[in-house]
Amino acid sequence: MNTAALRTLMIYAIVLPLAVFIGWIVAGDMTRSSFATLSTIIFVLLLPVLLKFHYPILVFSWNTFITIFFLPGQPSLWMIMTAINFGLAVLNRIIQKRPAFFPNPPITMALLTLGAVVLVTAGLRGGIGVQALGSSTVGGKSYYMILAGIVGYFAFASQPIPVDRARFYVMLFFLSGLVTAGSNLIYLAGEPFYILFAIFPVSFAAVQAVTESAGQVSRIAGFGAAASASIFCLFAVSGFRGVVTKWWRLLLVLALLPLAAMGGYRTTLILIGLTLVILFLVEGLWKTSLFPPILLAALISFALLIPLTPHLPNSIQRALSFLPGLKVNPMVRYDAEASTQWRVLMWKAMQPDLPKYLWLGKGYALSATDLYLAEATVRRNRLPSYYSAIVSGNYHNGPLSVYVPFGAFGSLAFLAFICVAMRSLYLNARWGNEHLRTINRFLLAYFTARVVLFFGAFGAISTDLYVFTGLLGLSVALNRGVCRKPAAPLPDPVRLRGAFDGGAVQ
Repeated sequence: MNTAALRTLMIYAIVLPLAVFIGWIVAGDMTRSSFATLSTIIFVLLLPVLLKFHYPILVFSWNTFITIFFLPGQPSLWMIMTAINFGLAVLNRIIQKRPAFFPNPPITMALLTLGAVVLVTAGLRGGIGVQALGSSTVGGKSYYMILAGIVGYFAFASQPIPVDRARFYVMLFFLSGLVTAGSNLIYLAGEPFYILFAIFPVSFAAVQAVTESAGQVSRIAGFGAAASASIFCLFAVSGFRGVVTKWWRLLLVLALLPLAAMGGYRTTLILIGLTLVILFLVEGLWKTSLFPPILLAALISFALLIPLTPHLPNSIQRALSFLPGLKVNPMVRYDAEASTQWRVLMWKAMQPDLPKYLWLGKGYALSATDLYLAEATVRRNRLPSYYSAIVSGNYHNGPLSVYVPFGAFGSLAFLAFICVAMRSLYLNARWGNEHLRTINRFLLAYFTARVVLFFGAFGAISTDLYVFTGLLGLSVALNRGVCRKPAAPLPDPVRLRGAFDGGAVQ
């Protein structure tokens, strides 16, 4: 029998029943179980593609905020890709007998120490329980996110990125944030399109829905995240000088800034401003002739913003409310100040309990009953509104989010990681490949701005650690490790001519 004909018959024998089965699932009511079955089939069919392009998919997934809703606990896509890439790196190490990750002992020791503190705290404070997996406790997802963030660094550091592909991977890393805009677009399109939330993250649309239903300032958070990602990508591949010296790039940034403010988050504009200021200093532009016109343009822009602010949308006014001298809508200013005051009151209420977490942190384990009672008590106005946030561990403060769950040891381990990471990024920016200098400088500036924001304004280790490890891992993959200052060349040896038996030497 013809081999080609036999192969064709075998393919039809598998594909046709599978196509009928998929059509039957799609034609019926799409429940969670049926969607999980359909996704499993698609995953198996795409397995060869996943094995070949697993690393680019990891880079893409890092900033998409996509969650796999049909899996228990609803893990994020980046967590799934981290596990796949880490597993493949270890498997290649076993099979090919080569290093699985770029060696850098300081980074490795800092991350392993932090991971050890997290595991010890979890073991002594109720374990890692997830209600979606049948546990009676909640809060375990925060542990998993921290551990996945640690493993994520090694997943990034498992494969080198070619220099000629560096811009592509950097754009893939940052522009994947455009997915967040789809969340708000689906919400604005209406209920017939809500099925698309199975692919796009729903959290950004939820922010808009909650703020609108509560009569607060409408926050289109997805647009803000997407615009911010576009701005960061532009500066990462072009640098500060490359943006300000090209009129169309500068106009694009100016057009994206209002969209970035549509989320209504002050921290968004603070992060963009900090990143650009640090990048300006890192590139040394303050010593060039570009400094006076850039400073003058910034002052003129702020002066023009003063009369325009009252006519801007309320969400943009809220994002600008931290700037002095701006006439913001009183309702918007009250909303922003109330948010700040809410945080301050919560931090003051936590002060008496801080000493007891010095040696052993509180952890994240929490009884589902206690959380429900706390939320119910707050709804009945029996306790302040921030009480449920304290119980759930949502402190809206970077240092507290480290110290309270993990104590002094966790805080020291996290500080050690930040110091080692910033040193590694500086070395790569200082001594890295000349073709990667623009990217390395931006990664250093952006990482530094994120650290300042984490300690000075808003942060949470459970949601920010993977951002730090992703940036560091991307830098390590681009530079094939951490660069060092090249050794000084040895001087030419002195050549003596003549006799060495006491005779003259010429």
